[in-house]
Amino acid sequence: MCYTDVTTHADGTATAFCNCGWTEEHPSHAAAAAATDAHHDAELAYS
Repeated sequence: MCYTDVTTHADGTATAFCNCGWTEEHPSHAAAAAATDAHHDAELAYS
């Protein structure tokens, strides 16, 4: 099971990450949060 989260940086960019090792850099917290949702949903679809 993947557990995702987002870290927002001082410059407004954000990192989406997961305990499985997946990470992505995004221009905003909202974009990173959407990516974590998509990653989690994809993981559920393949389980």
